Amino acid sequence: VHAGYMRYREELVKGGVELYEYKAIKGFEKEEKKTKAKWSGSSRASLHGKFIGFDRQFIFIGSFNLDGRSVALNTELGVFFESPKYARMMAAGFEKNAKIKAYQVVLTEEDELQWVTLVEGKEVRFDVEPETGFWKRFGAGFMSIFVPESQL
Repeated sequence: VHAGYMRYREELVKGGVELYEYKAIKGFEKEEKKTKAKWSGSSRASLHGKFIGFDRQFIFIGSFNLDGRSVALNTELGVFFESPKYARMMAAGFEKNAKIKAYQVVLTEEDELQWVTLVEGKEVRFDVEPETGFWKRFGAGFMSIFVPESQL
């Protein structure tokens, strides 16, 4: 899924989507202790949604993964409901902790992708996908050529 999704990052960010990618490894315990935030899902296999907020008014919660396989093959479920109170609470919690537990994918003024996070309270920026080496990026880029669009 990551190999297929990565080719859409720039277009998503240009279109106004706030895009965050979970950090793949633990190791930010200092920040976690400061915020008392306990987020799960930060593994290499966490590229899927379990809750989504819309306009601080609507929420989707479920086991449904955001890819074609979940639509066609898996028995997934979810609930979509209106609750401004809980949607605002969810958004506030996310905004407080997102840059500690994830990288925000942004575009520079030169339209280059950049990954932004907080480490010990200081903003850190990466010009290449963090926590990857050349071969990992090469492999994902190569695989992105072959990922069937219907499976994304």
